[in-house]
Amino acid sequence: MKPLALFAILLIVIVIATFAYDGVNYTTTEPSLGHGSSPVTMEKTHTIPPLPIVGSVAVLGIILLLGTSAKKI
Repeated sequence: MKPLALFAILLIVIVIATFAYDGVNYTTTEPSLGHGSSPVTMEKTHTIPPLPIVGSVAVLGIILLLGTSAKKI
């Protein structure tokens, strides 16, 4: 198998894993209302979702890459 085809297959696996993944989660600590000398903080969870459009375009590009690396009959 050609190295270009192997690279395309690897990219397809990565893109499918990206579609299956929920996104990147991170937590920030933000100040909240406090009474007197005791400050109160709140933890907030944020999620960065994956971009399905970018993944779809990548899959189409990979399919084209596989098509150009195929043997011509």
